[in-house]
Amino acid sequence: LETVFEPFTSSAGRRTRTSGLGLAIARGIVEAHGGTIRAENRRGGGARFTLTLVQRRAPSASEAEVAR
Repeated sequence: LETVFEPFTSSAGRRTRTSGLGLAIARGIVEAHGGTIRAENRRGGGARFTLTLVQRRAPSASEAEVAR
């Protein structure tokens, strides 16, 4: 699990060939938006991925006008 988000890393038990970029790209997008992503093993097999994003307050009309 420590390397699952690293580029070019794929699961050893996979039957299909992949580039191993999907989770690295997902992490980059989530972190670019100020969030976090993590993985954990599920009992009985598989994995659970959890991502958290920060909800930012939209500027009020007067704040948006000042920004112009």
